[in-house]
Amino acid sequence: MNNEENLKTKWILLNDFSTFLENRSIGLLLYMPEVLPKILYWHFLSWQKETEYLGEEKKLSLFMWYDSASRVLDSIVKTIELRALQERGTFHFFKYFKNHFEDYKKSNVVVNGDIRYYREPLLATFYTVFFENVNESPERYEIWDDYFPSEWKVTETNLRDNKNFASRISLNNFLIWCEERIRNPKEEFDSKLDNVSLNLFPEVKPTLWSTILIFVLSPYADIRLTIEKSLTFGDYGRMRPFSGIVEEVGDKFEKVKEEMKKFDEVEKKKTFELALYLFKEQLSKNNLENLLKELEKFKYGKETQEERKRLQLLDIFKGMLEFMSKN
Repeated sequence: MNNEENLKTKWILLNDFSTFLENRSIGLLLYMPEVLPKILYWHFLSWQKETEYLGEEKKLSLFMWYDSASRVLDSIVKTIELRALQERGTFHFFKYFKNHFEDYKKSNVVVNGDIRYYREPLLATFYTVFFENVNESPERYEIWDDYFPSEWKVTETNLRDNKNFASRISLNNFLIWCEERIRNPKEEFDSKLDNVSLNLFPEVKPTLWSTILIFVLSPYADIRLTIEKSLTFGDYGRMRPFSGIVEEVGDKFEKVKEEMKKFDEVEKKKTFELALYLFKEQLSKNNLENLLKELEKFKYGKETQEERKRLQLLDIFKGMLEFMSKN
């Protein structure tokens, strides 16, 4: 059997296995330590060969077989991930998937002088399923608090760490996914986007961050679109880590209010730091000053949602300029 016949046989077997997965329990795949790691290893090998043969006319047929195999393996990994999210299997999925990422995050293939890293398509495959389905998972709280790697979350510290490849890839995949939802909203409150934004960016103030994202990712960063767009997310904030019992009497209530104020200021500072770090061009000093002048020209009814957003943007942009002057 020659190489192409061998690849064809493997492709057929992979297709059969992919079909089999759709109607069978995935328990053994997640709980037997040699199964999912092996599938992920095949995923890496197929990507490696497909990428090596890319653009080589003499090996076009081999490229096509490996490309087909990669598509099937992508589908298998996505199916396992989706089922894990739906069926309380996320602890084991994340355990093996994170280990695989760590083992192969520096693996690459050079194509015509261009270095292509495996880590990028690997996490792109993961996030295609994850962003769309984590909010409906019965384990969504455990996932974000315990299973999802903290170094994959998007913070300025993670992004500035040159050894942390995952955080930047997380950000890039989120912005692609988020931009489409912001530009073409299907509902006024986007619960999926709200959940992912709240948890993937653990240090920001959700109400500020969502407004900044809607502005930056709207077509041409149009301030009027930001004000008049009906889409909302990030409205409810996050749980506050207060100690003790909250009682609306005396010193205890005052202490809680003081803690809330401090926590709010920390979140606000972290939001401005991250926004100015990521969106330097859109949020430059000159642009912010021009945006404030533009916002002053808009007129909306006193009690309207548009006026509330206009005032919120005024407050955000003024706060950013003040933050810039102090840092």
